[in-house]
Amino acid sequence: MIILCPDCGSAQTLPALAPMHRAICHRCGAELARSGQARVQAMLAATATALLLYFPATFLPVLIVEYNGQMRENIIATGAGALWGQGYWTLATGVFLLTVVMPLVWLILLFVVLFALESGRHPSWLGPLMRLCQSCRPWAMPEIMLLGGFVAYSRAGAMATTSIGTGGWSYLFYAAAVLAIDLLHDRHALWERVMPTPSIMQPLGAFACHVCRYPIEPASAEGARRCACPRCRVTTGARKEGAFNQTAALVITAAILYIPANLLPVMTVLNFGERTPNTILSGIGELWDQGVWPLAIIVFIASLAVPLLKLLGLSWCLAMIVRRSGSQLVARTRLVRLISFIGRWSNIDVFTISILCVLADFGNLEQVEVDPGAVCFAAVVILTMIASHCFDIRMMWDCIDPGAESARVHDPLVL
Repeated sequence: MIILCPDCGSAQTLPALAPMHRAICHRCGAELARSGQARVQAMLAATATALLLYFPATFLPVLIVEYNGQMRENIIATGAGALWGQGYWTLATGVFLLTVVMPLVWLILLFVVLFALESGRHPSWLGPLMRLCQSCRPWAMPEIMLLGGFVAYSRAGAMATTSIGTGGWSYLFYAAAVLAIDLLHDRHALWERVMPTPSIMQPLGAFACHVCRYPIEPASAEGARRCACPRCRVTTGARKEGAFNQTAALVITAAILYIPANLLPVMTVLNFGERTPNTILSGIGELWDQGVWPLAIIVFIASLAVPLLKLLGLSWCLAMIVRRSGSQLVARTRLVRLISFIGRWSNIDVFTISILCVLADFGNLEQVEVDPGAVCFAAVVILTMIASHCFDIRMMWDCIDPGAESARVHDPLVL
């Protein structure tokens, strides 16, 4: 069976894999397939568990703060209201979508897809629904919100008596169920259940769908530059249309916003009328001074190192495409994969601020106010996430004569 690598486009003969083995692209190291069937039943059970836990985790108190005889509770579903009340409606909308709406939409879509596969049904809408479910996953962030809750718990505990509510314990198990879904998820095996991947008859000119990796040959595309994928129904082509210009525009915009995001305060703490502005770096220093250095390291990596890595990494890849350079292609390909995987974790600080705004709302005694730096930082995170999604790795491999390479069929590495 001849298939195409989704990243570098190399045609390779996929062998029968022994248990616990996987096929790796001989050229760029992308995973082509792994042995075993899709664990649909286990995923369905984990998804149902996450759906049940979603409601207490989202609508019951997560953290409770007692200060000077007063009590404040943070509820995920209403946490964005504090940001809205301070006039930051764009930030409030983003937090509400990422923590309340998108996780529920993703879990419902995933449950429907898995239920259809388990019942042996293959309706015409299954492929597009699977595609929509796959696109929602990066924007559903319960595990990142959980880390933001840990940071908020540490910072609120330094100001007042803080405890974990029923929703907080529910959220812990809810995030664990989401982690179980990710560990059980084999995207390639699920797409195979939706529609098996056919063998390529003519490697020259063929390309893989950028969503589901379904191979499309020149004959099936009928000479058109772009066509509908038979499996996921997305309009696809040999390369993502406008990928370079879109990625470059997003990276430039994010790079401009990265400066005020780190120089301006992201929040201001009011304590008995005394205002203390906090930047991202000063917040990391507070966590370190409180002795929670593991959280301080995590926030430093997620909030400072990761956004910078995304900006520099994507800029490097774009510059090498302009130069038509074929050097360090494997390293650049792995870097783009890493950027796509870790980019969403930079939202920890945004979620922490949204929680603290609710917990530390005691008027002139103690209060947390959002500052413009938080909006700039959230914009950097979102823009770089979209940029990594728009980027097409295959553009980098076009620099080494893809026509001659795609005409040859290779054997993948089996690990």
